[in-house]
Amino acid sequence: MVNSNSPDSVISYYHRIVGKPFLPPMWALGWHQSKYCLRNVGEHKDVVDKYNQYRIPLDVQWADIDYMDEYKDFTVDFKNFGNLTSYAKEFLQQANHLKFVPIVDAAIAYRENDGYRTFTEGKDKNVFMKALDRNEVFQGRGWPNEVAFPDFTNPNTSDWWQYELTQFHKELVEFDGLWLDMNEPSNFCNGPCVEKQRVLDTMQNNLFYTPSGRDLESKTLPIDLKHYNGYSQLDAHNYYGSMQTQATFGWFKDPKQNIERKRPFIISRSTFPGQGKYAGKWLGDNAATYEDMQRSVTGTMMMNIFGIPFSGADICGYQQTSDTTNAKLCARWHQLGGLQPFSRNHASCQSPRQDPGMFADVKVPGLNETTYMDIMKDAIIHKYSLMRYFYTQMFQLSILNTNVGTFYKPLFFAFPNDPLAYKASPFENVMIGPYLKLSIKTTEVEDTLKETNEYYFPKGIWCDILNSMDDCVVSDGTRMIELKAGV
Repeated sequence: MVNSNSPDSVISYYHRIVGKPFLPPMWALGWHQSKYCLRNVGEHKDVVDKYNQYRIPLDVQWADIDYMDEYKDFTVDFKNFGNLTSYAKEFLQQANHLKFVPIVDAAIAYRENDGYRTFTEGKDKNVFMKALDRNEVFQGRGWPNEVAFPDFTNPNTSDWWQYELTQFHKELVEFDGLWLDMNEPSNFCNGPCVEKQRVLDTMQNNLFYTPSGRDLESKTLPIDLKHYNGYSQLDAHNYYGSMQTQATFGWFKDPKQNIERKRPFIISRSTFPGQGKYAGKWLGDNAATYEDMQRSVTGTMMMNIFGIPFSGADICGYQQTSDTTNAKLCARWHQLGGLQPFSRNHASCQSPRQDPGMFADVKVPGLNETTYMDIMKDAIIHKYSLMRYFYTQMFQLSILNTNVGTFYKPLFFAFPNDPLAYKASPFENVMIGPYLKLSIKTTEVEDTLKETNEYYFPKGIWCDILNSMDDCVVSDGTRMIELKAGV
């Protein structure tokens, strides 16, 4: 229990309103690996083989949109991923004891006559958003080009969506969790894509004020579209991804589909208050910069405040800013991201692979034969050494009737009566649950062997449990303490 006047207590009361967060399966707290533009099953296997070759722990392999047939949901590209079924079941799950999580986008490919069941049955069941004042499906743009958007306010839509998940799982690939992307909902046009579906006197022209001061239809649906329940997209926009997430969560909880009673695992890009009851979140497309690594700290903290404690960022950065991954930044990000609740290494199509094995020959200057892969491997092992602690804290947040509000949080949440805790940098002084403190430099270290950094430790004895329990600092709670900055 925490002080009833503490920040955590306040957040806990908020969580009682929006709903306590879901409890992830134990394996979800392990290490995750992903990469956009792994073009076939062989490239996926090579990633897993690299982990095995260097004896690096791994729990989950993810698949981006490459596995789909022309980027259509609930399909497989049989030319390049024809053996995806056996890859997931026999290679990942049986031979390597790993989990498989594929991506599913919110928009459905608009295909009238090519036998794409997901669209034709969805259209027959009237589940797609309609163009305003027209009895026709609204057409947007997405990865498959023309797309339709499911309207999750329609009672038929959840049944249709869950049926498609069932057929996908039964006929094509057994998955252990799902990655819901592009569910803001994302549209490659700014509002209407088809001229005849354009509204002449759009609601944007008549708003008393414009939230955020930007084009409300930028890369998304027209705000004039009406949902099945009568609400406009202006009113329902922010809730769209949460409705999709709830429908997906319902599939996992359905005993007819989930005969093994596996705990749901869903990661969503779009979120809304209360969504933490159903899913976790990753923080979206970031860049391989120290600035974005810093943002991952406060971003994860904010998600904890919003009731979505299972969150984290793309480790090493999704978009690379040069032709090669910065090994030093990537190693630091493993040390940081490995101690966030959701730890996934993920990179864009244009970025090189950045799984730890790719740095096996890149030595750390001044550290003898130590490679950056060694640093990353140690960080991942540290994650596993703390997994029971992480799970216990998640259990308390989700199941127990306590007033613990957050897991990954700024220092002053745990020490609200310490004035210096408010002054300590939130990027570099992180509390992980009530008992662990992460002290890490989130800007570049010029000289690994010599550079130090100042951190604040509230009054007490603090010991380094990841390296040497004999390495302790005694703080009187009046000053910053200088420690080695790290890699």
